[in-house]
Amino acid sequence: NSLLPPFIFVKAKEIGTRTDPKKFLDIDGTNAYRQTDPTKLVITLRDLLNRRKTAQEFMGLISRFYNRNEAFDLALRDARLFIDKVQSVGGSSVKRMAELGEGIMLDIERAMNGKIDQGMPTLFHYIDNKGGFMDGDLNIVAGATSSGKSSFCLALALNLASQGFPVVFYSLEMPPAQLVNRIYSITSGVPSLAMATRRLSNEEFGKVLEGYQKTFGYPIYFDEKSTSSYMLLERSIRGAVSRIGARVVFVD
Repeated sequence: NSLLPPFIFVKAKEIGTRTDPKKFLDIDGTNAYRQTDPTKLVITLRDLLNRRKTAQEFMGLISRFYNRNEAFDLALRDARLFIDKVQSVGGSSVKRMAELGEGIMLDIERAMNGKIDQGMPTLFHYIDNKGGFMDGDLNIVAGATSSGKSSFCLALALNLASQGFPVVFYSLEMPPAQLVNRIYSITSGVPSLAMATRRLSNEEFGKVLEGYQKTFGYPIYFDEKSTSSYMLLERSIRGAVSRIGARVVFVD
């Protein structure tokens, strides 16, 4: 029992006597497995568990399409996310140093020929002088409460999107409408609180309208329904990368 990982839960029934060194296990009504090697038994149980969970999720998704009370676009979105998740499972991520070295040498040769891969410019000189944002990087913005972290990240997202880089912004604190309000505040110079709580002057409204028109085609995306759990967030990010080609993801 100590060799079985604690996260595996499978209905199993031992058949035969306890003195029999070769035990038969009837796993969920399937054919009996004769297995004395604990490691191989764990692999068998884990494979069956993964198959069952995948099948159950798949059948649940299918039933949603037959339910007329279910929004079709939401069911379709979840189905696509599920397919992205299944396709991402499996495959080896182990690579030999020689394989990685080939890519590095190619990058060096391209740099020597003047073809240097630049990072995604943020239009903040301090960051861009260090290479900007590179694919695969994880950047953490830290600061005291109400020090402007969210506004800074929105400004980063706005600058990246203005250059055509698709950006996805997730917030665990504010709804998308409030985030867009802040973006218009950045582009217009009109305080977001003023836009939300008082009547604007004609001049202020003109500035907000100009910011709206300027950013109308920017590839900035929001998803407020996928921030309730890490699993939903991960699925949404994978889907955004595969469907809209997201280059940068912000999680606030």
